[in-house]
Amino acid sequence: EKQTNFASNRAMGDTPTAYRSFLNATPVNPASYTSLTLTSFELGLNVDAHQINQGGATGNTSNVEIAYLNLAFPINKNWAAGIGVNPYSSLNYNVRSTRNENEALGLESLVHKGTGGLNQFRAGLAYEFGGFSAGLNFGYLFGISTKELINVYEDVASVPLGSVGAFSIGDPDPSPAVRRTASSNQSGLSWDIGLQYSGQFKSKNNFTIGARTHLVNGLKSKDFITLERGIYQVVDITDQFSILEAAPLVQSDTVQNKVTYPATYGLGFALQDSTRIRWALLADVSWTPWSTFAYEGIDLGDVYQDAFRIAIGGNITPNPNAITKYWRRVNYRFGLYFDTGHLKLRDRQIPSYGVTIGLGMPLTLKSFSKLNLSLDLGQKGSTQENLVSQNYMRLTAGFTFNSKWFLKRRYD
Repeated sequence: EKQTNFASNRAMGDTPTAYRSFLNATPVNPASYTSLTLTSFELGLNVDAHQINQGGATGNTSNVEIAYLNLAFPINKNWAAGIGVNPYSSLNYNVRSTRNENEALGLESLVHKGTGGLNQFRAGLAYEFGGFSAGLNFGYLFGISTKELINVYEDVASVPLGSVGAFSIGDPDPSPAVRRTASSNQSGLSWDIGLQYSGQFKSKNNFTIGARTHLVNGLKSKDFITLERGIYQVVDITDQFSILEAAPLVQSDTVQNKVTYPATYGLGFALQDSTRIRWALLADVSWTPWSTFAYEGIDLGDVYQDAFRIAIGGNITPNPNAITKYWRRVNYRFGLYFDTGHLKLRDRQIPSYGVTIGLGMPLTLKSFSKLNLSLDLGQKGSTQENLVSQNYMRLTAGFTFNSKWFLKRRYD
């Protein structure tokens, strides 16, 4: 599952529930739309790099993608709105393992690949009354994902009857192989419901208490499977599977399955200076009951467990009004987080934890527009029980452009 928050808040540990800024809103809690005094256009780019570790071996992978595109704006004194699109979940892996469990087949290599994922389009409204704000997003989820499993028979030139039907290629190099491809075309609806209450202490510092929930409804998956026989080889470090037969060995009918996706619930607290510009401290907790996740027709066993996440973060701007000293006008951001994770493999949790840092860099002297940089350095998983761990770096570069909309012009 992807982060749907913006770079400005990702750099603060991803703490969106009570976050309020007159320049940036977050669709994670649509109640934050009412904090805007200017229209906010957000565009973000993600660069992910992973080091994968297992049994003393390591591998590296990376990915670049559009992180989000969003427009949010105040309509009048009480109403605000937002609209946007972002990746919602993704598959991007290429993992190889071996086994030797059948004397007739000898050594087998298993190549696991995954690509694709879900995207989200959303639109929402928020209303402010007194110190309270309430917001609602409606979203549409859509996307195609593909999972491949290639069985490569390293030691034989022919595969005996009883495995996938006898076939021979006459030469064990390249190796005979069978590819199983499972494709899913998914779509459904999502909802974000958020509340925030803001007030002031006697010191004039602002505080905000926030609550949110994210719901997925009616998620359907149109699935089909193909099984193909071919040959497998690695050419210039790139693996290649070449089909032997024009028609697949097996091609299933398309089956529509229901996916029961868990809700996410969050609570947050924020403390800011009276201008909401100079400094902020935020804390956020969220809970997702992944044990309720179900995929019709597939037994998931005890792989999924409830996930709990806690994060703290903050920011400081030394002097927002410093005209000649640029770096004193920069917003410096930081955060920490821990996530228990939603997977349980071999009776072990797959937690993740990390630190975040970032900068909000003004683009000009005469506007509030900024380049927002967020760097997330973390670790996920464990190499115990022959499992896989990841060291990861996630860099998000986000542009925020602010302007005035819906103003009534007055002439003297």
